[in-house]
Amino acid sequence: MTLMTNYEDNIDEWIYLIKGNHIEHCKEQELALDNNIIPVLERKDVYVDAERIAKGLSLQKYFPYKLLPWEKYQFAIITGVFLQEPGVEDDIYFHEIRDILGRGAGKNGFIDFLAFYFISPFHGVMGYNVDLIANGEEQAATSIKDVGDLIRYPVEQRFKKTLNTNFKAYTESVLGKKMNAKFRLNTTSVKNKDSKRSGCIIYDEKHQYTDVRNMNTLQSGLGKMKWSREITITTD
Repeated sequence: MTLMTNYEDNIDEWIYLIKGNHIEHCKEQELALDNNIIPVLERKDVYVDAERIAKGLSLQKYFPYKLLPWEKYQFAIITGVFLQEPGVEDDIYFHEIRDILGRGAGKNGFIDFLAFYFISPFHGVMGYNVDLIANGEEQAATSIKDVGDLIRYPVEQRFKKTLNTNFKAYTESVLGKKMNAKFRLNTTSVKNKDSKRSGCIIYDEKHQYTDVRNMNTLQSGLGKMKWSREITITTD
């Protein structure tokens, strides 16, 4: 089966892999493309910023792994698909993303990459704080530590100066210096969630949450920041 698409390289690759039946996948992947992605990309008021996507994906060099095709595709969809509206600044199209993954699919690695990009100059939004919420401090701290370790212990020494110029790692957060944006640790406690002014909220293992009051409080702060997003990445 030959599929001729020309949206953006990473999006095109995923459509080819799924619609061409080149990798094993669930039926929901085809339904998502047919009902949610391709119809949006075909709209005349929607465009894909391939240059922004490519610049963002260039940050992979700072990581000890490369993103998988599904991760590059989702990165492109999350960060590079824009809606044009007359008289206002173009906005991201997809403000809410939900992923249900099998264990070992690379969930935390993808969270790490997204957060690193969002607080970087390549994303380019001042004060764009990323709040990671999980059931317990240890779980929430996993990605904070992972991203912090990229800065403390770069995969190549030649990256050390650039990373330290642009980022600062703390115990419970990572600061993007140029954008004054933080990747921050949260738990399901309801305390200290007011006035967070989040740009992005990432829910890790949302299926385990038993108290949604803190999520509601964090969500109430969305919309104050350009390109606000909610991203759920969880196993079932």
